[in-house]
Amino acid sequence: MSETDPIAVSQVRDALRELSRGRGPQPHVLLIVYHRQGAETVRLNEGVGVVIGRDPSADVAIPERSLSRRHARFTFQRGDVLVEDLGSTNGTFLSGQRVEQGILKPGDEVVLGEITASLRVIASAELPVLNFDAFDASRASLDPGMLPKADSPMGGPTPAGGLRAVNDDGLVMRSPAMRPVLETAMRLARSSAPVLVQGETGTGKDVLARLIHEAGPRHRKPMIRVGCSGMPAQLLESTLFGHEAGAFPGAIQAQEGVFETCAGGTVVLDEVGDLPPSCQAALLHLLDTHRTVRIGSTSPIDVDVRIVATTHRDLEAMCEAGAFRADLLYRLNAVPLRIPPLCERREDIGPLAQRFLQQASEAHRRNVRSIDPETLALLEQYPWPGNVRELRSAIERAVVIARGSVITPLDLPESLHALAARKRSTPPPPDRPVVEVASPGSAPTIGLKAQMDRLEAEIILEALRATNGNLAMAARRLRMPLRTLQEKIATHGLKRSDYRDGPPSRSK
Repeated sequence: MSETDPIAVSQVRDALRELSRGRGPQPHVLLIVYHRQGAETVRLNEGVGVVIGRDPSADVAIPERSLSRRHARFTFQRGDVLVEDLGSTNGTFLSGQRVEQGILKPGDEVVLGEITASLRVIASAELPVLNFDAFDASRASLDPGMLPKADSPMGGPTPAGGLRAVNDDGLVMRSPAMRPVLETAMRLARSSAPVLVQGETGTGKDVLARLIHEAGPRHRKPMIRVGCSGMPAQLLESTLFGHEAGAFPGAIQAQEGVFETCAGGTVVLDEVGDLPPSCQAALLHLLDTHRTVRIGSTSPIDVDVRIVATTHRDLEAMCEAGAFRADLLYRLNAVPLRIPPLCERREDIGPLAQRFLQQASEAHRRNVRSIDPETLALLEQYPWPGNVRELRSAIERAVVIARGSVITPLDLPESLHALAARKRSTPPPPDRPVVEVASPGSAPTIGLKAQMDRLEAEIILEALRATNGNLAMAARRLRMPLRTLQEKIATHGLKRSDYRDGPPSRSK
């Protein structure tokens, strides 16, 4: 499939002219700054300069020695992005040449000391409010109406991991673990190949799917998200593929399916692992032939859509169990993307917490401005089984009940209180190891091997609970092969009810 640039410079200028006349959307100009600790993504707004440097007063402060305190300024004005060197020691280089001033084009890279800044331009008439709770609330239903109009221009640079709208939960890229995810997503955006986004619940799979759509050639077409879990099989099949009048009781008139309605756009299949077998077969046929057939019809209909699927399940294990088609997994998994859990990207916890604090303070009209160092340390040490969603809820709670303008450990949920209590009650390690010698007549109540087996079972259970029973993700957490994990689960006699919430899934 051909690859196209998301948008040309001339298109940006045309869009700006239309915006000034009140007729067009504002393009979204993103500056991605790569550094040793990961990456920062900043949205540039018309006429507002963004200063990059190592001084805390800089708009984007990066603790990099090769940067000057205020190294360079980037300004988006009249359709161009201007870069200005601010008298830096190590210089600003554009196309290999040291410059005092220069004009950036989409895809250009600027070297500031030893870091690189890359320009991306994305235009869209519909920029969503990326909110995890909103996604969860509509998980079991078709969601084509959750596409608000473009947000109004903001007054300053807006840090964002993907695209930032009002109150979004965008992807923060400070962690080195997230940099390859963003880079791969931006490359994938230019094609129309199917994408499978994997990750634990609450990591931001829907946000990444939106970024892929907005950054690609289909950004002017609709993006429709369909939740595959919790919907009756016949209703889901009708929603996706459409039906003819009289196809089933209650089908009074013919109805287009999502794949027809979303012509030229992107369909996001949320929790694709919950697709019933009939839908799996129809989806595989669509991917192979680019055609769909409505329920109750034999006439194929040509469709042109891109499919982005998301899941927190172990689809490989489901294939082995016969609950998911292996051939469909091969087609969807042409370009897999995995979002690491929050416990693997602790560098993102601080920036995310600060963003959620600002959002919650505005939403609840509270004057809470910061998080004290002890509280931040606790946030960074907590395992966050609920990932970004759990972090956002914890910060929102803290903002609501905080007594002053600073969040303290007392404002955190009980689970984090328990962590703080354990830290306070644990004595510092002694200078020398303490060895307890048993009396001659005594015997250990449990042998060493039994203790080690019990510890191993507890560690495996913790990983399984943190991933809601996703064996592949648990194996990655434990850094062991999937088959080894399955053998150990059987050896220890662990049951599904020990580590899964709710009833067992159809994969077992």
